[in-house]
Amino acid sequence: EIFNAYGSTLIQPRHAGIAIAKGAVRFGYDKTPFSLRRSRTNYGIQCYNRADPSSPIFYKIISKGEDLKEVARKSKLDPQIYCPLTETQTSVPFGLYESDEDIVSTNPPSCSFIVEVV
Repeated sequence: EIFNAYGSTLIQPRHAGIAIAKGAVRFGYDKTPFSLRRSRTNYGIQCYNRADPSSPIFYKIISKGEDLKEVARKSKLDPQIYCPLTETQTSVPFGLYESDEDIVSTNPPSCSFIVEVV
């Protein structure tokens, strides 16, 4: 599904509600992981690979087990800047991915697409 909000386009996976339901069930059984506020997996964005365009780069932005309050603090102090690939490009879409493994490409089966932000 595609949503337009706050000047951005969000593309939501078809069964995103399942993730919310699973999280609610996990929270009902054990609240501990939610109070720790640590990342349960690695999160990253897909970046263009000039050396091998068929193998997009997984640029990790949050590491598994990382304190999410610290991530928020660091991102305010040192925000990342991303640029279009060409002069005629009018938007910079981001594919957000997750992986339990340390990976360098979004191609491996251990890497899962979450959402695209435009």
